[in-house]
Amino acid sequence: DNDWDYSRSAGIAIDETNYFSILFCSTISQKIVRSSVQVKPNEWFHIVLVQTRNSEDESPEQKLWINGKLEVTTEVPRAAYDSCAKLSLRTKQEFVMKLADFSIWSRCLLPIEIRSIYQQKTSIDNADIAKYIFENQI
Repeated sequence: DNDWDYSRSAGIAIDETNYFSILFCSTISQKIVRSSVQVKPNEWFHIVLVQTRNSEDESPEQKLWINGKLEVTTEVPRAAYDSCAKLSLRTKQEFVMKLADFSIWSRCLLPIEIRSIYQQKTSIDNADIAKYIFENQI
């Protein structure tokens, strides 16, 4: 954490080989945790980034969900968590991307909510959790 300064960001990145990743960076350091999901042209992706910290003693954690599946879990550098870090979406490739829906919540979405939103291809306000549970026999 000593490598972190006050100019930092955290977010989702698409690396030079087109894989989704969680990214933490400052002016002098970076941490990239790659998923197994590669971006493909003209394909729709449902992406959810969840950040949690249950207590002051517990290390912060980020989870990257892609298409209803938990792909990456990583510890957040404490300095990145404690700061007012910028949230970013970065890519090293030139993609034409469109965002269909973007939301920031004051609570972490539950895994069942994330899966339901993805399966129904809708927003959280329109997700039918009961239908998801029934259809998937949960």
